[in-house]
Amino acid sequence: GVPMKDIIFSNVNFSYNLPLLVNINAHFTKGWSGIVGVNGGGKTTIIHLAVGILKPAINTLWFYVFQENLSA
Repeated sequence: GVPMKDIIFSNVNFSYNLPLLVNINAHFTKGWSGIVGVNGGGKTTIIHLAVGILKPAINTLWFYVFQENLSA
């Protein structure tokens, strides 16, 4: 497989019963190690969105940037 380099969230929205994440923009580069914030701030939800456990709301965008294999 192709190694993943970055994860980019662009205007990502997510809610359980009430909106939790609204228009989140974030760029996680290869090697990032964690998210710090207050209890209930959405840290675990962001991780779950990043790894695909949760899906963002419709009309939001999140994607992976893959490192090109230049040796092939």
